[in-house]
Amino acid sequence: MEIKCPQCGAAIKMGQDEIFASCGFCEASIYVNKAVIYFHYWIKPTFEMEDAHLNLRRWMAGDQTIDGLQKNAVTKDESFTYFPVWRFVVKIAGEEQIFVEPAIPTSITEFRNLDLPAGLLSFAKPGKKEDEKLPDVEIDVNSAREWLREREIDPRLVSSISLVHIPVYRFTYEYENCLYTAVVEAATGNVIANVYPNRRDTPFIIVTLLSAFLFFCVGMSCPNFSIRFLAMLIAAVPAGFAAFYVQKKY
Repeated sequence: MEIKCPQCGAAIKMGQDEIFASCGFCEASIYVNKAVIYFHYWIKPTFEMEDAHLNLRRWMAGDQTIDGLQKNAVTKDESFTYFPVWRFVVKIAGEEQIFVEPAIPTSITEFRNLDLPAGLLSFAKPGKKEDEKLPDVEIDVNSAREWLREREIDPRLVSSISLVHIPVYRFTYEYENCLYTAVVEAATGNVIANVYPNRRDTPFIIVTLLSAFLFFCVGMSCPNFSIRFLAMLIAAVPAGFAAFYVQKKY
């Protein structure tokens, strides 16, 4: 089987069952999907497992997660892998934008929000030791194109498509007898998670409504400005304690 390199046009010979190839002239790496040719990239990891774990713990201590998660979460499993995604370059209003869609099934849809600038990409070389760690593509590019349409992006505006293998550390941790999964991207250290113990909005809403009702009642029952001002100051004390309690607990 012979194909042409999409970058320099040189002829590349491939075996019948091969899906990855490398151009001997320009060194481009190519992914062949049913006679359709795309560039094949991978991103080199810059974080070790220990550093990724520290990033995860810092994320746990942030504003998005519930208070105490960093101290009480117990790591149950950790592993390193490469996660394949389709990288679409789309021209919208004359500007190029990058969109990402997973190339294997995953429950972590936040992979769509990954930033994959060209500076991070390196051509994946067939036969290298990384090959054995690269999972097979299970979601074809046509399905990924349809997902773009669901995101209200016209697939006809796509100017280029690439297959990119991203290095990730996957962590499973337990919190209050529930298991959660988080992924740390091994090139930038960004934490990716869909479901996690986050701060609950309902207690904050309840405290806000009760405080507003309390101040309303104080305002209506105290016609004198000085007395009303003093009463509101007194009422602010329990409201403040309630807000502090909810903030610490939730």
